[in-house]
Amino acid sequence: MSTFQGQQVLIIYYNVFQIEYLFQERYLSFCAAICRHVWKGGFTSERQGAVPWIKELSETYGDLQAGLMENHNHGCREIHDKPDEVKGPHVSLKQGENLEKFKFDKNRGTEYAVAVVLQKTDTDLEKIPVQSEDLSTLYLTCGQPSWFEPSTYSDGNLELTTQLPATWKMKNLGKFCVNGLITTSQNVSSMECKNLTVVDVSESLVETLPDFRVLPKVREVNASHSMVTIQSLTSCHIDQLKYLVSLSLDELLLDSLPRSFGQLKTLQYLSIKGIPWLRGDEDPQCGQAETSGLSNSVAKVAARTSCIESPNELLKKYDYDNNDILNVKEEIPGLNTELFMSVPRLGQTFKDADSSGIPLAVFEMENLRELRLANQGINSVPQTIAKLKRLRVLELSNNPLLESVAGEVAFLPIRDNVGQGLKLDGCPSLKSPPNDIVGRGGGAVISFLKRVAGGFTVCRRTKLMFVGLGGAGKTSLLRALMSGNYKTKSLGAKEVTDGIDIKAWTVKKNDGPEVTFSTWDFAGQKVYYNTHQFFLSSRAVYLLLWTTRSGYEHAGLEFWLSSIASHAPGAPVFVIGTRADEVDKPEIPMEKLQKKFPQIAGFHFISSLTGQGIRVLEDRLVDVTLAQKYMGEQIPTVWLKLETAILTMKEKKKVSIVKWEEIAAMANEVGIYEEDDLKEAIQFLTYLGSVQYFDNEFLRKYVVINPQWIADVMACVVSIKANAIKDGRLNHSDIGVIWKAYDKEYHEWLLMLTQEFDLTFPLPDQKVNLVPCLLPGEEPKYDWPDLEADSGIRETRMLYQFTYLPTGLFNRAQVRLFQFTDGKAIWKEGSFLKKNAHIALIKQTRENELSVKVQGPEPENVLLLIHEVFEGLIAEAYHGVTYTYLVQCPDCVNKQRTHDPFLFPNNLIRQASNHAGAFLQCHRFFHSISLNELEAIMPPDSKSDLDMQLENSIRKLRDMRKNNSTDILVSYCAANLTENAADPIKVVQDINNMGYTCWFDEDIGTKTLSDFIVPLKDSKLLLAMVSKEYAEDEKCKELFQYASQKLKKPYVIVTITKSFDWTKSELGMNIGLQEIFVDLSKEDVYDTKLDELKEKLKSKLEEEEKKEQDAVDVFISYCWSNSHDAVKKGTAEKDGALGWEKGDPREIRSYLESQGVRCWLDIEQAGKTGLFEDISEGLKKAKVVVACVSDERANSP
Repeated sequence: MSTFQGQQVLIIYYNVFQIEYLFQERYLSFCAAICRHVWKGGFTSERQGAVPWIKELSETYGDLQAGLMENHNHGCREIHDKPDEVKGPHVSLKQGENLEKFKFDKNRGTEYAVAVVLQKTDTDLEKIPVQSEDLSTLYLTCGQPSWFEPSTYSDGNLELTTQLPATWKMKNLGKFCVNGLITTSQNVSSMECKNLTVVDVSESLVETLPDFRVLPKVREVNASHSMVTIQSLTSCHIDQLKYLVSLSLDELLLDSLPRSFGQLKTLQYLSIKGIPWLRGDEDPQCGQAETSGLSNSVAKVAARTSCIESPNELLKKYDYDNNDILNVKEEIPGLNTELFMSVPRLGQTFKDADSSGIPLAVFEMENLRELRLANQGINSVPQTIAKLKRLRVLELSNNPLLESVAGEVAFLPIRDNVGQGLKLDGCPSLKSPPNDIVGRGGGAVISFLKRVAGGFTVCRRTKLMFVGLGGAGKTSLLRALMSGNYKTKSLGAKEVTDGIDIKAWTVKKNDGPEVTFSTWDFAGQKVYYNTHQFFLSSRAVYLLLWTTRSGYEHAGLEFWLSSIASHAPGAPVFVIGTRADEVDKPEIPMEKLQKKFPQIAGFHFISSLTGQGIRVLEDRLVDVTLAQKYMGEQIPTVWLKLETAILTMKEKKKVSIVKWEEIAAMANEVGIYEEDDLKEAIQFLTYLGSVQYFDNEFLRKYVVINPQWIADVMACVVSIKANAIKDGRLNHSDIGVIWKAYDKEYHEWLLMLTQEFDLTFPLPDQKVNLVPCLLPGEEPKYDWPDLEADSGIRETRMLYQFTYLPTGLFNRAQVRLFQFTDGKAIWKEGSFLKKNAHIALIKQTRENELSVKVQGPEPENVLLLIHEVFEGLIAEAYHGVTYTYLVQCPDCVNKQRTHDPFLFPNNLIRQASNHAGAFLQCHRFFHSISLNELEAIMPPDSKSDLDMQLENSIRKLRDMRKNNSTDILVSYCAANLTENAADPIKVVQDINNMGYTCWFDEDIGTKTLSDFIVPLKDSKLLLAMVSKEYAEDEKCKELFQYASQKLKKPYVIVTITKSFDWTKSELGMNIGLQEIFVDLSKEDVYDTKLDELKEKLKSKLEEEEKKEQDAVDVFISYCWSNSHDAVKKGTAEKDGALGWEKGDPREIRSYLESQGVRCWLDIEQAGKTGLFEDISEGLKKAKVVVACVSDERANSP
């Protein structure tokens, strides 16, 4: 905007909607911003030519002189929302007025801006004064184009009613902008303005750009969101602009650029963002998104192209179930696919095949600094990007086909613009860099690309996870797959895997690529489930085995499938029936399971003994694995060199765990020098299963280079063979027994590792860790009292019903909540908790059901605490787990005293709330329960719910704070606790006997100011026991200064020593001689002085109580022009300012006062000290502000 200073600016604001709305919301804010800069220098006299120009305009458009001068003297003030009342340098044309009357004063000699507002939609713009030689900037603009308003959109046709001038011959015009203008000519091709530097036709229906051969000085062109075509770009000779630095072509129907654009050697900014597709915010509970707002986006696209159907038809086409809701997983993707494929985009044709979608001309723009290519069909960034040696920003967001970015990008200036330079979000096909690298930020991406530039290799490796119940044949299948003949001998003794067994297996199918699996054979015993979940990841393929001879009903298939779905959503799963040679026709509900768990990749029946079905399984396994997005990623060669070095060390030295410093030394040897780069490499090797690394403060000092080792370590804790852990309690003294096979230097690290994964938890003040999965199964005894009437104690409960309750979730919640137990009342399926004056019981009542019950004065708060623990765990480690919950009928428990209350489903309460229901009926005892009461019990699941809960909590906290406040905070110096001074403790006891409450700390010498801030704020008065020692103590002085100067807290001074030297100190000077203090230092007159202190305290506290009584409930803010009472008393009456007499703000105040609501009104409270001081004090005291809004109030200073 500052470029407007010193220029003539004509703004033609073409209003196609309500003028009042646009004036207030868009036009005036825009013009006001211009004026602030245009009038920066100001004008002071008629000699400069400003006033004559104003007078000339006033003859035609009304008197603007006063407004202009006012803006000059006072800055750009708030502008009225009516065109004929605009203050400042703006012109409002009445409808039908002739634009030919508009003239510029050639002798103006100053700076000004003019805006013309057209209030009639058919005004002929051909009569704009296009011959003016003085005009330097011309804006033709309107509000939102009609494609943003569904109500104005009809069958894809837009009403076009206005003509632009046939020619443009303003020789000094430097900037031309036409934004959002609806015009039939749809072109600006006949411009003859040789000094033009900026052409902006964005957000318009302009189709044809001017001939740039006659506009040689143009530096900026913006045709974004217009109707400009590739043909126009080719024929307008834009490639001949020798000074062009910025070119914006966003959301045009382009699938390429003319090759001649490569001649734009001065271009620094190029933006060619494609038309975006739609986005929906997925509801994690229902997986759906409302179509509200989507029609606007589709209409915007439809208005620019005939490639797609009208919005309503297109939305209807993909609303498969006709419920006006698009499913995020099925319906919106279909709609987005059509938007992506139907609309022309870069990369959709073979015109730029050599550059993988980026126009070849781009690589010849050697001066380019910013290149923005979001929402396109680009599939790679080639090495030729290195030609753009000055490139600082490369935006490739939302390119769904993008697979790779050349490593050369990391050596462009982009590397110095980390976080802003390279944008790759929304590119699901990316393999180089992988999306997990992109998710870690720009620094990680640049590091990765540097490694790629130094050489890369294609990686086809993943983990193969064997899961299922014990004895299902996991180990036998693995041996058969690795045998070469797909058979294995019977295990004989039926040896059971203890923990996790890890091996490498490489397989090649025919002439296809080689695939390497890191096979993980998991123990099937239930006691191990808590450790298995830590190794489940999405970058893996799963083989879920079950024994056909025992039947699928007893195989726990749904448990395992649900567990994989929550920990590794999207990972393919093969369901494999073993011992197929022993059963003629194995039965399993394939359709039902496939529908419920869509990540199932196939069902197979095999026999490891005979080899039946194993070769078919292997072929299918390889095909599915190679189809995973991460397969074939380009990985820096040095990463795999580091892996080789680590594996060599493991084999040679027979070690399983290595210090980080040793890993760093190996990394230096293979060419990884930066720690961040090393962490990227180690993280990738963790994904592959080659190492295990935990990047937190305590655990990062070691890297486990043999994952089998860590599986064995964890198995030592939960192993069925271990007996050192009794009743789920791991004594630190037994660590040497549990991990006797491991070096003592790792024992503390191993214990911390179990805590990191919530496998164990340290008990406070004890050298014991709790192991929840090994807790006793028997429920202990605890006291759960019956409710008593008028006790102030209430009870509430919540029942969680999970689609699937993962093993470990409940135990980990027990660990998180252990701080509220006594350490005894906790068992495998429940915990008894105590928090403040509340008790709570959490229990796993069924396989997929949890119950929470709370008793106390505010049970909802504890219920929310427990709910947040479950929510937090699900968000951290159990993605995909869904549940519903039910809340009790409060009257069933608190009035009926039943132990079996009716439970309201949460979705029923939400539904009633959405339909503005007031009550719900209990189906057991037919209580009518207020919806507000039920919502207060429920945990918040939206911002509005959270706001309501927060407001209630704040109100309760204020009440608690008020109840906990004291009359007096006593401040003294610890050095005065001697025989030479009055005893502060005795003084406090005597004050308590007077009936006052005191805050007194007997250990004051160890405290700092921060310890006193809250109690000081909550007290009414400070009692300072001063002395020479007090005056010399920095803490005492700081406390007194904070209370008296910062908090303005009233105080009483008491001296407790016979010396008055303190009066000469800095503290004494601050207190002043006028302050009367009470001398308690003399024992013989102590009682008399105590009475004197009592009167002084009484007087000060009564003053504070009076101030509290003066507090108000409501502060009323209004404009006197809107008050009948004020007008009657002499305030000037304004036309239309007075409304209904009963709506007079002063009448509102009278009514509220009659209802017991204390009000602050300016005519009563203002004037005591100063207007603004009184208003500020009133606002501080009030709980609510009532603002009586009006035009007059909005325009008042």
